[in-house]
Amino acid sequence: MTSTGGFARRADAARQMVDLIRSDILAGELRGTLPLEFALVSRYGGTRNAIRDALGQLRDQGLVTRLPRSGTAVAADTVTFSLERADVPIQIDERHAGEAEDHRLITLQRRPAPEVVARHLDVEVGAEVAYVETAHAVRGIPLRLRASWVPVARCPDLFDGRDLAGYLPDLVAEAVGRPVHTQRMLMEALASDERTAELLEVPRGTALFILERLMALPDGTPVEFGFSRIRGDRTVFDSRLRTGSRA
Repeated sequence: MTSTGGFARRADAARQMVDLIRSDILAGELRGTLPLEFALVSRYGGTRNAIRDALGQLRDQGLVTRLPRSGTAVAADTVTFSLERADVPIQIDERHAGEAEDHRLITLQRRPAPEVVARHLDVEVGAEVAYVETAHAVRGIPLRLRASWVPVARCPDLFDGRDLAGYLPDLVAEAVGRPVHTQRMLMEALASDERTAELLEVPRGTALFILERLMALPDGTPVEFGFSRIRGDRTVFDSRLRTGSRA
């Protein structure tokens, strides 16, 4: 396993900022005109360059817009369609689930939790969290980038020399000795930025799915908050209605 405290590319840092700002916009935490750059740097823990690049990507995706002499603003409210019916959870599985995947670690950081991460993981702002980003391929075809935030105090054994290039929820479950399940998931479509396109080996602008997810222990304690970017040209989602209680 290769681990690093920094990013291989400036674009990788920007992708992290895109995820956090997008999450706050979708949650309604950011509305109207966005805070100034220095405030966004303080809020999300990135650099000014990463924030600037992230705002450019969000503008290209139509989520924010530049206002003359007024800064950057949320372009429009998004519409969220529920994938649940009362007492009938819907499980979303990837088409290739169960097939052997090749995993590659891109970034591993341990850092203080930004506000949005702390809110989702139910920890104090500034608590130590790990940021893990991995690339996943099936039969040699890159399909997914997975970015995860994990509270270190809840999963200390996870970072005790383990290879983190695998499927992180399974690694968390193994480290804590309890199953991990999806507590919440949002899905959107977007066009790939240049660096993501490079990592997934597709042309820039290729359609992707982005999943925002929260993984938890059986008692509801959050153990992973993150995002997956999945190639839209190689993926089918299979939704299965299952009665009964959640695991």
